[in-house]
Amino acid sequence: MKATKPCGISSAPGAACERLHAQARTYLSAQKGLDDALSLAAGAAVPSSHQIALQEIVEAVRISKERAERLECVIEEFVPAWSLAPIVRACRHNVVWI
Repeated sequence: MKATKPCGISSAPGAACERLHAQARTYLSAQKGLDDALSLAAGAAVPSSHQIALQEIVEAVRISKERAERLECVIEEFVPAWSLAPIVRACRHNVVWI
């Protein structure tokens, strides 16, 4: 019976596919960086179809991080004009308002 992985790869529940997904989860969830994940994707021991899937995952993570950074910049730009800005500043400096 075929199993479908979160990335959409459909394969028999073989050891190679399971190992690839375990490695991807380890590298990406442990925040070891995209370079480690890319070097894993470039490894000769991984089938090319799995390399493509891993590269897509790595690219999605990179794009998400860039999007989050852009959003943080926009928020930081608008916070000073916000009515709750003093509270935000206090929270950032670990000040308790009681």
